[in-house]
Amino acid sequence: MNPVLDGLSSRITDFGPGSTIPAGLSSHDGPHSLWVEPNRWLLSSERHFGGVRHRRGQGLTMGWISRLRNRDDGAQLVEFALLAPLLLLLVLGIVEFGWVFSQNNDVRHGAREGARAAAVNLGGPAILGAAACDSMDLTSPVTVEFTDGASGLAGEYGAVEVIATPDSLSGLGFIEVFLPDTLTSNVEFRLEQDSADWGDFGPVPC
Repeated sequence: MNPVLDGLSSRITDFGPGSTIPAGLSSHDGPHSLWVEPNRWLLSSERHFGGVRHRRGQGLTMGWISRLRNRDDGAQLVEFALLAPLLLLLVLGIVEFGWVFSQNNDVRHGAREGARAAAVNLGGPAILGAAACDSMDLTSPVTVEFTDGASGLAGEYGAVEVIATPDSLSGLGFIEVFLPDTLTSNVEFRLEQDSADWGDFGPVPC
């Protein structure tokens, strides 16, 4: 406790215009405004709590600011609730696009491997089909089809077609709407040997 303040607490309301101020105190800006010590107010409108100056009306102002901040927090939650589904859809779309792109690369790889096997007459339809299917890491339905040109002789041009149905990684129905129905790859190749063991066949499932 401050002895100076304790001694003046019972007389502070007695000071007014023309009042005699005790030694050691000086008036400042009218009645009821006194300098008790340097840079420390003893006022009816300003008080100190814990060494921090507190002005009349400051609590009301801070309460209004606090309520305004609470309103801002509520608005941010509403905005997030509105944007969260769109952000989730965007992320899932990116993941699904990457997954379909990977499946498409598998389909193209399978068609190329089948063409290499057919160009050198590696074997019959079962062997050529396995060469194409085994090179793909797909869980969705896939079919392959081989053609050996007009005569099947060396120098002719044959073709391999691989068709796959892409599947969804997330399994959400509204994502499949944006996916292609089928993934197709056609590879044309030159017969290095006669297609004695296979000829045209397909489409056959993997």
